[in-house]
Amino acid sequence: MFTKLTSFSFTAIFPFYNHVDEILKSVRKMKHLRTLCLKLCPEPESTVLADEIEDAKGHLDVNDPWNEFDTAYMLVSHTVIALTVEGQLSELRVDDVKMEGIRDTLETLISSRLQEWWSYEERGIWRRKTQPVPQTAVPAS
Repeated sequence: MFTKLTSFSFTAIFPFYNHVDEILKSVRKMKHLRTLCLKLCPEPESTVLADEIEDAKGHLDVNDPWNEFDTAYMLVSHTVIALTVEGQLSELRVDDVKMEGIRDTLETLISSRLQEWWSYEERGIWRRKTQPVPQTAVPAS
């Protein structure tokens, strides 16, 4: 089933990085995938984080979801590189970049990992460069 997909979109709100990793293991099997779209952060007007802190009676470290977020996007970068070498992925869309507070960090994080094979085209969209990719470039999972 995965081998025929050409587009995949994943939306989750502050998933743990290991949940994202499980999804990405499936994404790596999608060798014909051309477009990958992701959203891992709540909208700015969302109260999900405040709600979680309230439910935990203040015992939730507000930094934990953001650390998981950063780690998840590092895993995304590894998967994009793998699909650059082993697949047909040509476009990465990251909806989270539209949020001003995390835009710079996220653009830098993703672009620094993908810069050799991908170009940042516009807000939240990376496109694969046309040059061939060396087969030794696949990161270990």
